[in-house]
Amino acid sequence: MTSENPNSPNPTPGDEPAAAHPEWAGPDSAGFVPPAQDRFAPGFSAPGEYPHAPADLPPAGYAPSYAPPGQAPGGQPPYGGYPGSAPAGGYGQYPAGRGNERPPAETFDIVAFILSILAPVVGLILGLVSSARARRERRLMSGLGVASIWVGSILTALSTLLIGLGLLMTMVFGAAFLGFAASTADRVGDSSFGDYGDYQDLSDTEQRELYCGEAPALVGSFAELRALDATALEAALRAGDDEALTGPTDLLYEIADDAYSLSFSAPDDIVDSVDTLSYLTVVVADSLQHVDVFVPADLDEAVREADSIEAYTAATCG
Repeated sequence: MTSENPNSPNPTPGDEPAAAHPEWAGPDSAGFVPPAQDRFAPGFSAPGEYPHAPADLPPAGYAPSYAPPGQAPGGQPPYGGYPGSAPAGGYGQYPAGRGNERPPAETFDIVAFILSILAPVVGLILGLVSSARARRERRLMSGLGVASIWVGSILTALSTLLIGLGLLMTMVFGAAFLGFAASTADRVGDSSFGDYGDYQDLSDTEQRELYCGEAPALVGSFAELRALDATALEAALRAGDDEALTGPTDLLYEIADDAYSLSFSAPDDIVDSVDTLSYLTVVVADSLQHVDVFVPADLDEAVREADSIEAYTAATCG
Protein backbone atom coordinates (compact mmCIF):
# COMPACT_ATOMS: atom_id res chain seq x y z
CA MET A 1 0.00 0.00 0.00
CA THR A 2 1.42 3.19 -1.08
CA SER A 3 1.65 5.97 1.37
CA GLU A 4 -0.10 9.22 0.50
CA ASN A 5 1.95 12.24 -0.22
CA PRO A 6 0.16 15.19 1.27
CA ASN A 7 2.04 17.57 -1.02
CA SER A 8 1.13 15.73 -4.27
CA PRO A 9 -1.08 17.91 -6.44
CA ASN A 10 -2.75 14.97 -8.08
CA PRO A 11 -4.75 12.68 -5.85
CA THR A 12 -4.29 9.00 -6.08
CA PRO A 13 -6.84 6.87 -7.92
CA GLY A 14 -9.82 5.90 -5.79
CA ASP A 15 -9.92 9.14 -3.93
CA GLU A 16 -12.76 11.55 -4.72
CA PRO A 17 -11.69 14.88 -3.47
CA ALA A 18 -14.31 16.68 -5.60
CA ALA A 19 -17.11 14.84 -3.91
CA ALA A 20 -15.62 15.55 -0.53
CA HIS A 21 -14.96 19.12 -1.44
CA PRO A 22 -17.59 20.40 -3.92
CA GLU A 23 -15.98 23.84 -4.15
CA TRP A 24 -12.98 22.20 -5.79
CA ALA A 25 -14.98 20.98 -8.79
CA GLY A 26 -14.30 22.76 -12.06
CA PRO A 27 -16.89 24.54 -14.09
CA ASP A 28 -17.08 21.63 -16.51
CA SER A 29 -17.89 19.12 -13.78
CA ALA A 30 -21.38 17.81 -13.68
CA GLY A 31 -21.89 18.65 -10.10
CA PHE A 32 -20.14 21.99 -10.13
CA VAL A 33 -21.74 24.56 -7.88
CA PRO A 34 -20.17 28.01 -7.72
CA PRO A 35 -19.28 29.09 -4.26
CA ALA A 36 -21.58 31.52 -2.62
CA GLN A 37 -20.49 35.16 -3.01
CA ASP A 38 -21.55 38.31 -1.35
CA ARG A 39 -23.81 40.32 -3.71
CA PHE A 40 -22.56 43.49 -2.20
CA ALA A 41 -18.95 42.58 -2.27
CA PRO A 42 -16.70 44.79 -4.41
CA GLY A 43 -16.40 43.59 -7.98
CA PHE A 44 -19.44 41.35 -7.76
CA SER A 45 -21.81 41.27 -10.73
CA ALA A 46 -24.84 39.19 -11.29
CA PRO A 47 -25.07 36.99 -14.35
CA GLY A 48 -25.77 39.12 -17.47
CA GLU A 49 -24.28 42.29 -15.92
CA TYR A 50 -20.96 43.89 -16.64
CA PRO A 51 -18.74 44.81 -13.78
CA HIS A 52 -17.81 47.97 -15.74
CA ALA A 53 -18.83 49.75 -18.99
CA PRO A 54 -17.55 48.16 -22.22
CA ALA A 55 -14.68 50.01 -23.82
CA ASP A 56 -16.47 50.30 -27.19
CA LEU A 57 -19.47 52.31 -25.92
CA PRO A 58 -19.49 56.08 -26.61
CA PRO A 59 -19.06 58.46 -23.72
CA ALA A 60 -22.03 60.10 -22.05
CA GLY A 61 -23.66 62.93 -24.09
CA TYR A 62 -22.62 61.59 -27.46
CA ALA A 63 -25.27 62.09 -30.19
CA PRO A 64 -26.90 58.92 -31.54
CA SER A 65 -25.68 57.54 -34.82
CA TYR A 66 -29.16 57.41 -36.39
CA ALA A 67 -31.28 60.29 -37.69
CA PRO A 68 -34.78 60.82 -39.20
CA PRO A 69 -35.23 60.05 -42.90
CA GLY A 70 -33.75 62.73 -45.15
CA GLN A 71 -31.44 64.09 -42.41
CA ALA A 72 -27.90 63.03 -41.62
CA PRO A 73 -26.87 62.13 -38.06
CA GLY A 74 -25.68 64.94 -35.87
CA GLY A 75 -27.11 67.67 -38.16
CA GLN A 76 -24.61 66.91 -40.94
CA PRO A 77 -25.67 67.37 -44.61
CA PRO A 78 -27.21 64.35 -46.37
CA TYR A 79 -25.05 61.77 -48.04
CA GLY A 80 -23.52 63.10 -51.21
CA GLY A 81 -24.27 66.73 -50.32
CA TYR A 82 -22.37 69.67 -48.96
CA PRO A 83 -23.17 73.31 -48.23
CA GLY A 84 -23.96 75.21 -51.42
CA SER A 85 -24.52 72.07 -53.50
CA ALA A 86 -27.51 71.54 -55.81
CA PRO A 87 -30.90 71.16 -54.08
CA ALA A 88 -32.32 67.73 -53.37
CA GLY A 89 -34.72 67.98 -56.28
CA GLY A 90 -31.88 67.54 -58.78
CA TYR A 91 -29.62 69.66 -60.92
CA GLY A 92 -31.06 72.24 -63.37
CA GLN A 93 -34.00 73.20 -61.10
CA TYR A 94 -34.64 76.53 -59.45
CA PRO A 95 -35.05 76.65 -55.68
CA ALA A 96 -38.60 76.69 -54.37
CA GLY A 97 -40.44 79.91 -55.30
CA ARG A 98 -37.95 80.94 -58.01
CA GLY A 99 -38.64 80.54 -61.75
CA ASN A 100 -42.45 80.74 -61.38
CA GLU A 101 -42.46 84.39 -60.35
CA ARG A 102 -42.59 87.18 -62.94
CA PRO A 103 -39.81 89.74 -62.66
CA PRO A 104 -40.64 93.39 -62.00
CA ALA A 105 -41.48 95.52 -65.02
CA GLU A 106 -38.60 97.27 -66.74
CA THR A 107 -38.78 100.69 -68.39
CA PHE A 108 -39.09 99.01 -71.79
CA ASP A 109 -42.18 97.07 -70.63
CA ILE A 110 -43.78 100.20 -69.15
CA VAL A 111 -43.29 102.12 -72.40
CA ALA A 112 -44.69 99.15 -74.38
CA PHE A 113 -47.82 99.05 -72.22
CA ILE A 114 -48.45 102.80 -72.51
CA LEU A 115 -48.02 102.73 -76.28
CA SER A 116 -50.32 99.70 -76.55
CA ILE A 117 -53.11 102.06 -75.44
CA LEU A 118 -52.08 105.21 -77.30
CA ALA A 119 -50.66 103.52 -80.42
CA PRO A 120 -51.78 99.86 -80.34
CA VAL A 121 -49.67 98.69 -83.28
CA VAL A 122 -46.45 100.16 -81.84
CA GLY A 123 -47.23 98.83 -78.37
CA LEU A 124 -47.89 95.36 -79.78
CA ILE A 125 -44.55 95.36 -81.61
CA LEU A 126 -42.66 96.42 -78.47
CA GLY A 127 -44.46 93.73 -76.46
CA LEU A 128 -43.34 91.09 -78.95
CA VAL A 129 -39.78 92.39 -78.72
CA SER A 130 -39.95 92.09 -74.92
CA SER A 131 -41.23 88.52 -75.29
CA ALA A 132 -38.28 87.62 -77.55
CA ARG A 133 -35.84 89.08 -75.03
CA ALA A 134 -37.40 87.04 -72.21
CA ARG A 135 -37.11 83.81 -74.20
CA ARG A 136 -33.50 84.57 -75.07
CA GLU A 137 -32.68 85.18 -71.38
CA ARG A 138 -34.69 82.10 -70.31
CA ARG A 139 -36.98 83.96 -67.96
CA LEU A 140 -40.62 84.92 -67.68
CA MET A 141 -41.98 88.20 -69.02
CA SER A 142 -43.14 90.89 -66.63
CA GLY A 143 -46.85 91.44 -66.14
CA LEU A 144 -46.84 94.72 -68.07
CA GLY A 145 -44.97 93.06 -70.93
CA VAL A 146 -47.68 90.42 -71.27
CA ALA A 147 -50.41 93.06 -70.89
CA SER A 148 -48.88 95.17 -73.68
CA ILE A 149 -49.23 92.22 -76.09
CA TRP A 150 -52.86 91.54 -75.15
CA VAL A 151 -53.97 95.18 -75.08
CA GLY A 152 -52.10 95.98 -78.30
CA SER A 153 -53.63 92.98 -80.08
CA ILE A 154 -57.20 93.77 -78.99
CA LEU A 155 -57.02 97.49 -79.75
CA THR A 156 -55.29 96.84 -83.08
CA ALA A 157 -58.09 94.47 -84.09
CA LEU A 158 -60.77 96.96 -82.99
CA SER A 159 -59.12 99.87 -84.78
CA THR A 160 -58.79 97.79 -87.95
CA LEU A 161 -62.48 96.89 -87.73
CA LEU A 162 -63.49 100.52 -87.19
CA ILE A 163 -61.36 101.71 -90.08
CA GLY A 164 -62.91 99.08 -92.33
CA LEU A 165 -66.43 100.09 -91.29
CA GLY A 166 -65.55 103.75 -91.82
CA LEU A 167 -64.31 103.07 -95.34
CA LEU A 168 -67.41 101.03 -96.09
CA MET A 169 -69.74 103.76 -94.82
CA THR A 170 -67.79 106.38 -96.79
CA MET A 171 -68.24 104.38 -99.96
CA VAL A 172 -71.95 103.89 -99.32
CA PHE A 173 -72.66 107.54 -98.49
CA GLY A 174 -70.40 108.68 -101.32
CA ALA A 175 -72.35 106.58 -103.80
CA ALA A 176 -75.63 107.90 -102.38
CA PHE A 177 -74.41 111.50 -102.66
CA LEU A 178 -73.26 111.02 -106.23
CA GLY A 179 -76.60 109.52 -107.11
CA PHE A 180 -78.42 112.44 -105.52
CA ALA A 181 -76.21 114.93 -107.34
CA ALA A 182 -76.79 113.16 -110.64
CA SER A 183 -80.54 113.15 -110.15
CA THR A 184 -80.50 116.82 -109.23
CA ALA A 185 -78.48 117.67 -112.33
CA ASP A 186 -80.89 115.70 -114.49
CA ARG A 187 -83.87 117.46 -112.92
CA VAL A 188 -82.46 120.95 -113.25
CA GLY A 189 -81.04 120.30 -116.73
CA ASP A 190 -78.16 121.73 -118.67
CA SER A 191 -78.03 124.94 -120.62
CA SER A 192 -77.31 124.92 -124.31
CA PHE A 193 -73.86 126.41 -123.76
CA GLY A 194 -73.16 124.69 -120.46
CA ASP A 195 -71.52 127.67 -118.71
CA TYR A 196 -72.67 131.18 -118.07
CA GLY A 197 -69.23 132.46 -119.10
CA ASP A 198 -69.95 131.43 -122.67
CA TYR A 199 -72.55 134.21 -122.85
CA GLN A 200 -70.26 137.02 -121.70
CA ASP A 201 -68.91 137.77 -125.15
CA LEU A 202 -72.33 137.96 -126.82
CA SER A 203 -73.68 141.30 -127.91
CA ASP A 204 -77.13 142.42 -126.77
CA THR A 205 -78.59 141.56 -130.16
CA GLU A 206 -77.04 138.07 -130.15
CA GLN A 207 -78.19 137.40 -126.61
CA ARG A 208 -81.73 138.60 -127.40
CA GLU A 209 -81.87 136.34 -130.43
CA LEU A 210 -80.69 133.40 -128.34
CA TYR A 211 -83.30 134.14 -125.69
CA CYS A 212 -86.09 134.40 -128.20
CA GLY A 213 -85.09 130.99 -129.58
CA GLU A 214 -85.34 129.28 -126.17
CA ALA A 215 -88.16 131.21 -124.45
CA PRO A 216 -91.14 129.74 -126.41
CA ALA A 217 -90.54 126.29 -124.86
CA LEU A 218 -90.93 127.79 -121.41
CA VAL A 219 -93.76 130.19 -122.20
CA GLY A 220 -95.79 127.36 -123.78
CA SER A 221 -96.19 125.64 -120.37
CA PHE A 222 -97.52 128.74 -118.57
CA ALA A 223 -101.15 127.94 -119.44
CA GLU A 224 -100.91 124.66 -117.53
CA LEU A 225 -99.19 126.46 -114.65
CA ARG A 226 -102.08 128.94 -114.36
CA ALA A 227 -104.56 126.03 -114.38
CA LEU A 228 -103.16 124.61 -111.14
CA ASP A 229 -105.51 125.22 -108.21
CA ALA A 230 -103.68 125.63 -104.89
CA THR A 231 -106.77 124.68 -102.87
CA ALA A 232 -107.32 121.45 -104.85
CA LEU A 233 -103.65 120.53 -104.56
CA GLU A 234 -103.73 121.03 -100.77
CA ALA A 235 -106.88 118.88 -100.46
CA ALA A 236 -105.32 116.07 -102.52
CA LEU A 237 -102.16 116.33 -100.42
CA ARG A 238 -104.10 115.98 -97.17
CA ALA A 239 -106.11 113.08 -98.60
CA GLY A 240 -102.97 111.29 -99.70
CA ASP A 241 -104.11 111.19 -103.34
CA ASP A 242 -100.75 110.62 -104.99
CA GLU A 243 -102.29 110.09 -108.43
CA ALA A 244 -103.84 113.55 -108.38
CA LEU A 245 -100.49 115.08 -107.41
CA THR A 246 -98.26 113.28 -109.93
CA GLY A 247 -99.21 115.42 -112.94
CA PRO A 248 -98.80 118.83 -111.23
CA THR A 249 -95.50 117.76 -109.68
CA ASP A 250 -94.03 116.70 -113.05
CA LEU A 251 -95.22 119.93 -114.65
CA LEU A 252 -93.59 122.10 -111.99
CA TYR A 253 -90.25 120.25 -112.30
CA GLU A 254 -90.36 120.65 -116.11
CA ILE A 255 -90.97 124.41 -115.83
CA ALA A 256 -88.11 124.67 -113.31
CA ASP A 257 -85.72 122.92 -115.75
CA ASP A 258 -86.70 125.15 -118.67
CA ALA A 259 -86.43 128.32 -116.58
CA TYR A 260 -82.98 127.31 -115.35
CA SER A 261 -81.76 126.73 -118.91
CA LEU A 262 -83.28 130.02 -120.09
CA SER A 263 -81.61 132.00 -117.29
CA PHE A 264 -78.20 131.67 -119.01
CA SER A 265 -79.40 133.46 -122.17
CA ALA A 266 -81.96 135.81 -120.59
CA PRO A 267 -81.19 139.54 -120.90
CA ASP A 268 -80.42 141.43 -117.72
CA ASP A 269 -83.86 143.06 -117.55
CA ILE A 270 -85.70 139.71 -117.30
CA VAL A 271 -83.15 137.28 -115.82
CA ASP A 272 -84.30 137.87 -112.22
CA SER A 273 -87.85 136.83 -113.05
CA VAL A 274 -86.58 133.68 -114.81
CA ASP A 275 -84.41 132.72 -111.83
CA THR A 276 -87.26 133.35 -109.38
CA LEU A 277 -89.65 131.22 -111.45
CA SER A 278 -87.13 128.35 -111.51
CA TYR A 279 -86.70 128.53 -107.74
CA LEU A 280 -90.42 128.79 -106.87
CA THR A 281 -91.54 125.92 -109.11
CA VAL A 282 -88.95 123.61 -107.47
CA VAL A 283 -90.12 124.69 -103.99
CA VAL A 284 -93.78 124.04 -104.82
CA ALA A 285 -93.02 120.66 -106.44
CA ASP A 286 -91.03 119.53 -103.39
CA SER A 287 -93.73 120.77 -100.99
CA LEU A 288 -96.37 118.60 -102.69
CA GLN A 289 -94.75 115.64 -101.01
CA HIS A 290 -95.28 117.00 -97.48
CA VAL A 291 -98.62 118.37 -96.32
CA ASP A 292 -97.11 120.57 -93.61
CA VAL A 293 -94.67 122.23 -96.06
CA PHE A 294 -96.99 123.21 -98.93
CA VAL A 295 -97.59 126.97 -99.13
CA PRO A 296 -100.26 128.06 -101.67
CA ALA A 297 -98.78 131.58 -101.81
CA ASP A 298 -95.62 130.18 -103.45
CA LEU A 299 -97.69 128.86 -106.33
CA ASP A 300 -99.44 132.24 -106.76
CA GLU A 301 -96.09 134.06 -106.84
CA ALA A 302 -94.77 131.61 -109.45
CA VAL A 303 -97.77 132.40 -111.66
CA ARG A 304 -97.07 136.14 -111.38
CA GLU A 305 -93.42 135.62 -112.42
CA ALA A 306 -94.63 133.52 -115.36
CA ASP A 307 -96.93 136.37 -116.46
CA SER A 308 -94.02 138.82 -116.40
CA ILE A 309 -91.83 136.52 -118.50
CA GLU A 310 -94.61 135.93 -121.01
CA ALA A 311 -95.21 139.66 -121.37
CA TYR A 312 -91.51 140.41 -121.83
CA THR A 313 -91.10 137.63 -124.37
CA ALA A 314 -94.05 138.89 -126.38
CA ALA A 315 -92.67 142.44 -126.36
CA THR A 316 -89.08 141.45 -127.18
CA CYS A 317 -89.47 138.51 -129.53
CA GLY A 318 -92.74 139.55 -131.18
